[in-house]
Amino acid sequence: MTKSKWYSPQLSHEIVSRLYYKAKAERIPMTVLANRMMQQALDTEQVIESRRHMDSDLAGSVNQQQSALG
Repeated sequence: MTKSKWYSPQLSHEIVSRLYYKAKAERIPMTVLANRMMQQALDTEQVIESRRHMDSDLAGSVNQQQSALG
């Protein structure tokens, strides 16, 4: 089997399951649904929380708690 030239991220089982049932209810292929959802998310100006943002927010709240205790 040849390696793909494109990066293909692994989605969590929960996400795949939810996509499956939503696509089934809408009677469209999962790839069509996933592409539509990602396109809509990428077209918005709204910031999507990433792990990096969540980690930095957590570190900031821990530092604030430590300052309050100290």
